[in-house]
Amino acid sequence: TGRQLTISITRAAGDVPDGNTGTGGGNGSVQRPDLIPGVSLIPPGGQSADLWINPAAFAIPPKGRWGMAGRSLLTGPGLVQFDVGVTRRFRLSEERNFEFRWEAFNVFNRTQLGNPNTNLSDGPNFGRITAPFNRLFGTGTNRQMQFSLRLNF
Repeated sequence: TGRQLTISITRAAGDVPDGNTGTGGGNGSVQRPDLIPGVSLIPPGGQSADLWINPAAFAIPPKGRWGMAGRSLLTGPGLVQFDVGVTRRFRLSEERNFEFRWEAFNVFNRTQLGNPNTNLSDGPNFGRITAPFNRLFGTGTNRQMQFSLRLNF
């Protein structure tokens, strides 16, 4: 399963009469939108990297009022990765051996998607996945293999 996603909106301080964010009290610029009743949170054609969240399911609330969308409404893409390892020992004597090990991570080289953009104020980028889960090391990277040779004595 994927990580929980909370949809947000951004209101700039200068956009509203009270100089804060439109809700009074200066409670930050990241708020939640309203939900449109009867509209699915999932896009009509299904979820994809181009559109994971249905933008038509949300609306920006009027200034001076908090949005009614709750936290963790959706789930991001899941992570599926198969790793394997094979070890072979070659005996040299009763107390000594060589150990050869081969390990492969993300064997099927499956793309691991990151979370989509969850800020409704970002316009056309809202709901899009623009990066993989992890680009550098470990879980979510491209297929990687490693070999090791070890002397046990």
